Order: sequence, then C-alpha cells, then structure tokens
Amino acid sequence: MIGAVGLAWLASPWFADTVRDFWKLISCTGVLALVMWADRFVRSQRVYVVTSQNAWQINKEFKPKKLEINRFLNFRTVPSAVVFARHPFFRFDHLSDPNAALAALTQAREAQT
Repeated sequence: MIGAVGLAWLASPWFADTVRDFWKLISCTGVLALVMWADRFVRSQRVYVVTSQNAWQINKEFKPKKLEINRFLNFRTVPSAVVFARHPFFRFDHLSDPNAALAALTQAREAQT
C-alpha cells in the first residue's frame, strides 16, 4: 500500500492537472498515515497471555480473543511477532522477545499431549 502511494506521488505530474487533484493526493496520504499510526497504536496496547489451555490476546478497548492450544496448533516467529497458522487475525505483535513467547506456547502445546 505504501508502494502504491509512492507510485501515485511519482506519477502525480502526469495525472494531477489541478491544485484540487494535489489536495486529494495530500489528503489521501495523510489519511493513510493516520490509519497506519492508529493500527500500530491499537496493536501496541495489547497484552498477550499464554495459559496451559489457551492463548489470550487482551486489549483495553476491545473484546479479548482466545485461541485454544492443542497439539494441532502450529505457530512460528517472524521479526517481533508470533504468527499462528490457519489463524491470520490472531498474532502476537510487537514483542520484545518473541522467542520467550514461542517457548511458552511450545510448553503449553506439549502439556496438552
């Protein structure tokens, strides 16, 4: 998405003929920046808890999410996050130590078997 905005800015001399077109481009860029900042802010307010039965995603503003831990649950680490296979909307984001979360999840999964 950032690449599309950058490409729009690079191509703006050819498709933005009026000042109004440039204001549209500026406002769309500003709205995109605000949405990206808000998403990062909301994600940073989350707390992640791993119990022997469930993985919880707790947020002050929204309803907590729960994912049951069983032997079929697959997960992996990416930079500063833990991603769960077949659960694209459930992930542990902005972790200072994703390996500790991975170890806790692995321990909980092994306790289930």
